[in-house]
Amino acid sequence: CNFLMNNAGIGRGGGALTDIKTFKQTIGVNTYGPIHGCLSFIPKMKESKEAGIIVNTGSKQGITMPPGNLVYNVSKAALKAYTEGLEFELMKERKEKEAGLII
Repeated sequence: CNFLMNNAGIGRGGGALTDIKTFKQTIGVNTYGPIHGCLSFIPKMKESKEAGIIVNTGSKQGITMPPGNLVYNVSKAALKAYTEGLEFELMKERKEKEAGLII
């Protein structure tokens, strides 16, 4: 069984009017980091014909959206949406691969 664990996170704070540099850095690490991992390894996992599990590390803040850290919340909510979409696509292909979000 192949196993991919994507664990990326920085906790830069900030609200809706936070500077774009902070948004880009936080989303770059928290969202695009795991996406890059998936894009790099899932094709190889599919080629192996073995079962596989993909786990992306999320955060409850990406679900509950507590005030005071909007930038982080957005980045983890986007990762949650990506992981759920990935799981659906893998199920649709009927591959023995699963994706999940750990919080």
